[in-house]
Amino acid sequence: PNVLKNLYGVDTYGFHNGEPNFYNRTHFLTKSVGLKNYIASDNMDITNYTLDGERNLDSQMIEACKTQMFPTDKRFSTHITTITMHGQYAERKAS
Repeated sequence: PNVLKNLYGVDTYGFHNGEPNFYNRTHFLTKSVGLKNYIASDNMDITNYTLDGERNLDSQMIEACKTQMFPTDKRFSTHITTITMHGQYAERKAS
């Protein structure tokens, strides 16, 4: 993202249907990686956010954010991180 911004003036946006501050994501991705903005689940207009304790489907995230993810009036770079492969994070009790 920093290279795209510095060489070509292209802003990069990140999307993830997970928690915004888990692993300090928002700060790291905007300050260190160089995303213009990081949009996490808390900032998405998604109804039925959870179903049986699991987060929304990736398709719901993309549908809710597609205008931001894929602008038609400028060059863009979009990073989409999903939870499809691992499901919802849950604290585990030490054994």
